[in-house]
Amino acid sequence: MKSQRREEIRKILESKPFVSLRELTLEFPDVSEMTIRRDIEFFERQGEVIRVHGGARSVKFISRT
Repeated sequence: MKSQRREEIRKILESKPFVSLRELTLEFPDVSEMTIRRDIEFFERQGEVIRVHGGARSVKFISRT
């Protein structure tokens, strides 16, 4: 379940520059907010997102200027 949920979160992050914590908790109602936060931290350690207040920004959409 965890790997499937994280894969779904990865797809969301690849399609949008910002994903809010609220959006993810609504998308996965059977999972606690703390679990979603840990998932975001996982993606941050992988270098895929930058945690920001209220959610995460996908590095895919951040320009390297």
